Amino acid sequence: VTAADVTIEDCEIETATSSFQATLALLTTPAADRFILRNNFIHGSLNAGTTTQISLVGGDGIQILGNTIIGACTTSAGNIANATTDSTNLVIDGNRILNSTASSTKVIVLTSGSTGFITNNRLCILSGTAPVTAAAMNVGGNVYSAAAGITAGTASTI
Repeated sequence: VTAADVTIEDCEIETATSSFQATLALLTTPAADRFILRNNFIHGSLNAGTTTQISLVGGDGIQILGNTIIGACTTSAGNIANATTDSTNLVIDGNRILNSTASSTKVIVLTSGSTGFITNNRLCILSGTAPVTAAAMNVGGNVYSAAAGITAGTASTI
């Protein structure tokens, strides 16, 4: 996504099969202001190879809303990553996100200066107690589990 005011909605994006793994599904540039990713099904297989499914490189007012995101992403990078340039006024809300890589510890990893909200998401990792890294974000109302086949009542909130 290299322009402002782009919306991707109600789509299916496959990032991996047993014989092919895309490095990522979506990549933004700093010009992707007000990009909206809403109500999509982004998925991959259990095979390793996908670094992250959504890679944010800056941008203001990006919204990631109501998506189901499932993939075997890099253990510590997660499914949504913002590795090099801060995003401002970012909203990640109402998503279901699973990093299915063995011993995965992250689903969202953002730069320390990224601002906005990470709220009301259902997050699944396979290890650890901190599925989100987002130092300057407002984080609340999220629920996560750190094991497959978790029983009712054993999920944690962040």
